[in-house]
Amino acid sequence: MYFFVNLTSYTIGVLLGGFSSERSVSIKSGTAVLESLKRSGLTAIAIDPRSKNFETKLNRVDAVFIALHGEFGEDGQIQKLLEKKKIPYAGSQVKGMQISFDKLKTKQILKQKGLPTPPFWILTRANWKYVAARIPGSFFIKPFTEGSSVGVELIESFEKNADIIRKSVHRYGKILAEAKVTGREVTAGILGDKKLPVVEIRTQRAFYDYTAKYTPGFTEYVTEHGLPGRQVRRIQNTAMKVFKALQMRDFGRIDMMLDEKGRPYVLEANSIPGLTAMSLLPKAAGKAGISFDELVLTIVGMAARRIKKVKGKH
Repeated sequence: MYFFVNLTSYTIGVLLGGFSSERSVSIKSGTAVLESLKRSGLTAIAIDPRSKNFETKLNRVDAVFIALHGEFGEDGQIQKLLEKKKIPYAGSQVKGMQISFDKLKTKQILKQKGLPTPPFWILTRANWKYVAARIPGSFFIKPFTEGSSVGVELIESFEKNADIIRKSVHRYGKILAEAKVTGREVTAGILGDKKLPVVEIRTQRAFYDYTAKYTPGFTEYVTEHGLPGRQVRRIQNTAMKVFKALQMRDFGRIDMMLDEKGRPYVLEANSIPGLTAMSLLPKAAGKAGISFDELVLTIVGMAARRIKKVKGKH
């Protein structure tokens, strides 16, 4: 862990808000990070890419904590800008962001690397009826590049749900169809080279959708899940393999389903997971004995280690 790095002489910018459909979630994450940094006695400022003084504020900071979810945060755009300005940041670099943000690219790489992921199909405006009608069993449809389960729908029957598919395809142009895996849903966090404890997601909803994620009372996050040690290690090892295969850096979260035999299937990777005190990565860190403030300082410390290298500061 890196939270012991001396950060008191630096100004840390917390990027939050932004332009995506996840703006409100990003503001919550960013605000939690900002308050944490201030509790730790650091100089930190909030920077919203939508604000008029965005560039001015950005030029004032020594390093950046990116709490932008979705477009402009997790697609490599802000990372390109920061690298151009030679401003250090924590988290995955441009390539890793571009891969992990795109569900199709992620699935293709997982398949190439022999990592377990549910079967998938690409639906377009031209082929969706033919392909979707032939998918066996229930499946999910997902936009390639949305987070927080925005646009995700469970298709139990093509005949009954064809209009949902049609609307999604016409909205996004192309979408991913992914076979439904029945079983327990889990997530495994990565922090530096550390595999964090596995957290099980138990929701009252049909699946872990936007409402389940952000409406209190619908979902329980369980660290005392009773999974056997061997299975936990398998999940953690799979998460680390995915993290490396997708060229991610510093921290992230890998979501999986366990089938009826307990085998893990990777659903997606989160390069900038939720960062409120109630979010999954902080819960996993807490189980490992890392408080929320320590987690934030650890991630900021990763960026701070790059200040001297990038900017020549002492």
